[in-house]
Amino acid sequence: MISEVEKRKEEHIDLCIKQDVQTGNTSWYNDILLLHRTMPEIDKNEIDLSTQFLGRKIDYPFVIEAMTGGCKLGEKINRNLAIAAEKLNIPIGVGSQRAMIKDEKQMRTYALKKFAPGIPVLIANIGLVQFCSGEYEENIVNKISSSINTDAIAIHLNPAQEALQKEGDVNFQNGFEILKRIVSVSKVPVIAKETGCGMIKEDCKKISKSGVDLIDVGGNCGTSFTYIETLRRKDRFGECFKDWGVPTPLSVMEANSCNVQTIASGGVRNGIECAKLIRLGASYTGFALPLLKPAMKSPEAVIEKINIMAEELKTAMFLCGAKNLEELKKVPVVVVGKTREWMEQRDLSV
Repeated sequence: MISEVEKRKEEHIDLCIKQDVQTGNTSWYNDILLLHRTMPEIDKNEIDLSTQFLGRKIDYPFVIEAMTGGCKLGEKINRNLAIAAEKLNIPIGVGSQRAMIKDEKQMRTYALKKFAPGIPVLIANIGLVQFCSGEYEENIVNKISSSINTDAIAIHLNPAQEALQKEGDVNFQNGFEILKRIVSVSKVPVIAKETGCGMIKEDCKKISKSGVDLIDVGGNCGTSFTYIETLRRKDRFGECFKDWGVPTPLSVMEANSCNVQTIASGGVRNGIECAKLIRLGASYTGFALPLLKPAMKSPEAVIEKINIMAEELKTAMFLCGAKNLEELKKVPVVVVGKTREWMEQRDLSV
């Protein structure tokens, strides 16, 4: 018999495939204008997209974001994503491993290295709220990461999703202190990860002081997990929270003001948006929803999608005159509209 957690995991996948679960905040990317160079003075064929991720060389500044696990369909999706990550030499995260902790039989749906042992960085995943509520002790993070041989662990922060989920846990008391304790006991690098509502500098400063190695801003421009939880409810409570949060470009600027390395995720749909986010201060960009349907098909479909985005990023860099990612972070940029107003009110710069 299917468990409640497994049922919820499958419902999440089904809703992402069949419903429009993206927020209405995608227009924020339009306020970031990378300036075209008529004379780039570089050879596009020599542009280098490689970088370092937690001490490992990766071929693109891309992360396959945590998507699923803990259900039969999730195993197929993760297998195809894992093989693609290995062939492209980029990091990949698994979905929340809470299902695996409750039912060890689900471990197989998260054990990606059995499909692709050469993944450069495999990222485990568990929610902070389960530690705040007392469900887990901090040292369980090592069991979570070692059980599937991961290279890092993401501690996801999802108060909005929990608040809209009927069965959600909303006790986030002492969260920063608990995150600090998790970092102190973890044997692998720790990533603090939002899940679609973005971050502001006040929280990023506290998170960075906990000692985490990376912040994944998870901005509000992509999949709305608040809306997904609303769709799961019969009473449809919470529809007004679909666009709740801080859009991704703003989240990147907020985090960048704290001098922390960031993964920019949340509605990243093409290579130009990747270029914009890196110019705003992100070290990497992450994708989930754009890879879901390809991952239902095959590793090759995932690879094709990511290669298109890589070529788009390379083209944008060529047109900006940047031959590597460090140069991209310094190209001319103009910020207009609502984003400019936000920057002025929040004392941010690019």
